[in-house]
Amino acid sequence: METTLNKDNIFSLSATVDSMKGKSSLHRLFRKEIIDNRKLLMMELATAWGACILFGCLLGFYGRGGGFSELAAFYFIIELIACIFGSMIFSDMKNKKGRISTLMLPASAADKFFIRWLFTVPLMAVVGIIGYYLGDLSRLFIAWLSNQRVGSEAYHQVLNPFTLFFDYDTLYLALLGTATYFFMQSVYILGGIVWPKLSFLKTFALFYCLEIIFGIASLFFIRIWSEDHLFRISPKNETTILTFILIFLVILTLCFYWLTYRRFKNSEVIYRLF
Repeated sequence: METTLNKDNIFSLSATVDSMKGKSSLHRLFRKEIIDNRKLLMMELATAWGACILFGCLLGFYGRGGGFSELAAFYFIIELIACIFGSMIFSDMKNKKGRISTLMLPASAADKFFIRWLFTVPLMAVVGIIGYYLGDLSRLFIAWLSNQRVGSEAYHQVLNPFTLFFDYDTLYLALLGTATYFFMQSVYILGGIVWPKLSFLKTFALFYCLEIIFGIASLFFIRIWSEDHLFRISPKNETTILTFILIFLVILTLCFYWLTYRRFKNSEVIYRLF
């Protein structure tokens, strides 16, 4: 979280130290995070909700319905914003002064990391869900203003994304989408502690290269081990493969969180990559 050294921050830091007695470190850190980074938090809300509302207005203006393709588009917009702000979670540590300020806070490394994680991961997920509903309501409002006729009657309602979890045909799709969201964000959070400066661009470049290498290796493997260069998957095997991918993504996500915490815990005033 990016912060600047000004009177408000000095006041909040002194107030945090003065209020140590009788209050938990998590309570103090939570209050300090809101006070010191209120501008960045407001920018996160404005960016996420503004992008969703703008996209929803465009859908309504052109008479597009609120089907699954539009839901997927909202998903990618929210995920992109979550990755961008996830990469900024340690932006206040990109210089010596910021690292000293973070390391000298009267709290354990676990508490300081948990507060940053709380504001970046669960809070951003809630912001994204609210942003989706704001965007879809904007679509309906603009379509009503412009007298657009959008598809069937179902498109005149807000699609509830949580219904995907209660339909067996879409359950794995919803679970994989959720796991992919948190996995992608965890990659950029790890990149944020490894590269405090330009972390999003550096992480994106590295992840894109690794994705290309993994994709080529997967195609090569399938070509060798499949018959007639075709990869046939039965419905039973498809469920098994999707379950394996889901578990693999969850484990990777937890590993990236752990690696980020270890790197944060071992942070020094003089920055070193390794």
